[in-house]
Amino acid sequence: MYRSGFYERAAQALKESLALQADNPAAKNFYAVSLAKSGHLAEAEAACKQLLEDRTKPSDLDVLLTYVQVLDEDGRIAEAQPYAEAAVREQPDNPIARYWQARLLFQSGRLEGAAKEAERSIALSPNLPFARNLLLQIYRKMGRQEDAQRQAEWLRDYNDRLVTRGRQ
Repeated sequence: MYRSGFYERAAQALKESLALQADNPAAKNFYAVSLAKSGHLAEAEAACKQLLEDRTKPSDLDVLLTYVQVLDEDGRIAEAQPYAEAAVREQPDNPIARYWQARLLFQSGRLEGAAKEAERSIALSPNLPFARNLLLQIYRKMGRQEDAQRQAEWLRDYNDRLVTRGRQ
């Protein structure tokens, strides 16, 4: 259910599973992320924080980035930043970690750093539309109109490809 995106049902099943076997690290991680994906943000925040504070186990990247997202959506950019930095440190070649780092830097007004992180995210995974959209916003804010135009063109082409596939 989790891998298919049925997060509400996955959270319910994982909660039952954890009641039977509380020390299942994978189930704990999936449960925390499922809570966030199904809109149970307060519970997700608590579950993620508890997992991230457990120093006996390595941090799970999905839990780490879910926690960053929950904090970001609550407007707690400064609180989210160290976790995004940890994600980049632990997984420097992960485009999603780089994206979140860029997003938080952008929101805190650190445009140069945000642009570099968004560019790294795209270099790692050139087909991430949300990273390109963020980079477009960053470039516009920086006054880099030519660069912004290139991102806008890529996004238009991407959308055209999606529409074409949808018609087939």
